[in-house]
Amino acid sequence: MDHLNGGYWLLANAPVWATALVLYMGTMGVLFAGRNRLEGMPYQVSYSAQLGDGALFVIVLLAAGILQRGGAVPHWLGQLDGSEHIVLMAVCMMLGVLVSFATHKSRSGQATDVYHDVVIAPVILYFAITLVPVVWTSGNDIEWVAMVELAGLWLVFVIKDSREKRLDQRSWLLGHAHRSSTTGGARRRADVQLLGRFVRCIGWSAPSCSFDHTYRHALE
Repeated sequence: MDHLNGGYWLLANAPVWATALVLYMGTMGVLFAGRNRLEGMPYQVSYSAQLGDGALFVIVLLAAGILQRGGAVPHWLGQLDGSEHIVLMAVCMMLGVLVSFATHKSRSGQATDVYHDVVIAPVILYFAITLVPVVWTSGNDIEWVAMVELAGLWLVFVIKDSREKRLDQRSWLLGHAHRSSTTGGARRRADVQLLGRFVRCIGWSAPSCSFDHTYRHALE
């Protein structure tokens, strides 16, 4: 593992749990905290970002396991030194910046969306370029089948988000909030009544309480 450079060296030497923690906090953690701090509400309604990115990061952990057990890096990638890995990462980030500029008018363009474009997406692209060949050449049958299925799952979520217009998350939230505003009052009243009945049932230890009937009755 001493001959590895760049991201290969990091993944081969860092504990898998540490890699998982950094990936999770650098993506979901930053997005939730950033939206809460800058927009007043932590949210994530994009399937491809919430679940799809997680599937891609499992591939990263899978590749880390292969490197830690001594899996070989393809020769054409193994020749890259540390500075060339930095250049590759910089190119990926430049592409992310270009994509962010090209698409910001079609989205709400919040700071966390830009962060996803110029940090998270480039990291995913960098790992795709450097790690997919490792899994493909040094992984076993189960590992490369898992890689293909996880990447396919991410693609399915991207298509779903595109069809449901979830990629522009703020606009999707605002649109659904507007559509639900007419029934919001009734649902809030139903929630209050349901909570009250729940408290009473706990106090009375009544096993025959019917929450479903109460909720439907409150909505009428």
